Amino acid sequence: MQIIANQALVNLKNEEIKSEDGESFTVGKSLANTIINPKLWKGDKIKAFILSQKLYTEDVVEIDASDLSNIKKAVEANTDTSFLITGQILVILDGIKNAKKEEKNEGNKDKSK
Repeated sequence: MQIIANQALVNLKNEEIKSEDGESFTVGKSLANTIINPKLWKGDKIKAFILSQKLYTEDVVEIDASDLSNIKKAVEANTDTSFLITGQILVILDGIKNAKKEEKNEGNKDKSK
C-alpha cells in the first residue's frame, strides 16, 4: 500500500492550503506531525520516527496494513487538528484501505477462473 505523501491538502474552496512561506501543506507533513506525537501514536517508537521522516521528506511512502491501522488510530485520536485536515486524511486513508480490499477481491476472482 502507498501513501502519496506529497498530495496537497485543500481548504473548503478546494484550494491548496499553504504555509506562511508559501509551501503546500501535504498529507505527508500532516501525518508526520501526527505520528511523531507520543500521545497519539500507540505503535513502536522507532517505527513512528522512521515513518514520520519518510512521510515528511518522500513523495510516496510504502506502508503495510499494521502501519495503516496505527496511522488511522493516531489521526482519529488527534483533537488538536481541524476536521478540515483530519477529515481529508481519513478519506485518503479509507481510500487506501478500500483499494487494497478491491485488489484482494480481484486476485480472488482471477484464482476462481
